[in-house]
Amino acid sequence: MVLVVESMFGATMRLAQLVAVGCASLDARCDVIEAGCAVGRVPPDRDLLVLACPTHMRHAPTSRTREMAAADGIVLSMTGVTDWLATAGLRRDEAIAVFDTRVDAPFAGSGAKELARQVRRAGGELLVPPASFVVVGRHGGPAPGEEDRAYAWGRELVRAVSTVGAEKK
Repeated sequence: MVLVVESMFGATMRLAQLVAVGCASLDARCDVIEAGCAVGRVPPDRDLLVLACPTHMRHAPTSRTREMAAADGIVLSMTGVTDWLATAGLRRDEAIAVFDTRVDAPFAGSGAKELARQVRRAGGELLVPPASFVVVGRHGGPAPGEEDRAYAWGRELVRAVSTVGAEKK
């Protein structure tokens, strides 16, 4: 399993790492790769690709919103998950999962829903519905309980991959 993550203020990366720990708790390997470093580093023989990003201005980050975030925080790379996905060359019907981080506010939007649309257009297939994890503002980190949810979601992904693998046999 490979998790390609874009993080601006650290919360999305923290939750991605907890998803990987949840996977590891069931003896499944999950490599976390920052989106800006993903080109050429994501193995083609992956059993699941997980994509993660923060929600910016109701959507997945764009070059414009990354520039705005860079002025106010830590941006690991100006290359995001959507940029990587546009050049990734997904396999037809490849199993993919997506999640985002977002604030808990009316009309906050969802970067994961946008990632899901892009995955479907690229020929991928969502293994589980898009997930969202709540953060407390830009710098507050994951909201209470969200770290536990991310760990549990990682375990859910391993079980879903195992179920699909058993069905294909």
